[in-house]
Amino acid sequence: MKLSPQARKAIMRNDPSAQMKAMVELAPGKTPDDLAMRTTSAGTPELLSWSPQSHLMTLLVTTENLNSLAEDTAVTYIQVGGAMRR
Repeated sequence: MKLSPQARKAIMRNDPSAQMKAMVELAPGKTPDDLAMRTTSAGTPELLSWSPQSHLMTLLVTTENLNSLAEDTAVTYIQVGGAMRR
């Protein structure tokens, strides 16, 4: 599953326009440019940071955007909220 347990809960419990930070892991060889950053009725995800070495990026997304990202073939895993902290 591409969505962490916290991401699944965020989708189920929040309004589609609710914003949150999400850490997104991309497949090897993929970049943020490969994502189909679809504009939904709740807006377009905003790229906050990108680490090519680890294939991780941080996005400001809406709950509705999480569903779209989970369907993208360039995405391997999505984590949201407090579980992102290391």
